[in-house]
Amino acid sequence: MDVASRQRIAELGPCREDADPITNTPSLQNRPDFSLSFPVISKAYAQSEVQTTPDTKVLIEQLDSSASYLRREARSQLAKKGIPVIQPLLIRLAEEPLSYRTRLGVIVALFRLFIQPMISKFAVSNERNSQ
Repeated sequence: MDVASRQRIAELGPCREDADPITNTPSLQNRPDFSLSFPVISKAYAQSEVQTTPDTKVLIEQLDSSASYLRREARSQLAKKGIPVIQPLLIRLAEEPLSYRTRLGVIVALFRLFIQPMISKFAVSNERNSQ
């Protein structure tokens, strides 16, 4: 109710069965599986166990470096490694405490890993169309 005009501005009903009682939003159980949208996530988790190579560990640690060029190079190298680094990156992202630099580095590396193949395909198809 709008107190000033004393008019009803909304009508509330009962919560849906699939709603989270705290936030009144659908629960995580009923949300779409994004691994279907990003098949590389499914491939990453299809591996029998997490195998983080020593160089991957070093690159992930460099995401928190005070030197910007090291952080930038680490993000690029992680993105180039592809599917094998997805699971270690997601595990690192879930760990606490996590600095802003590391969080940003992991997200940028994952973004590049997912987006670079799409950009490459787009560039190749544009190149073919222009010939």
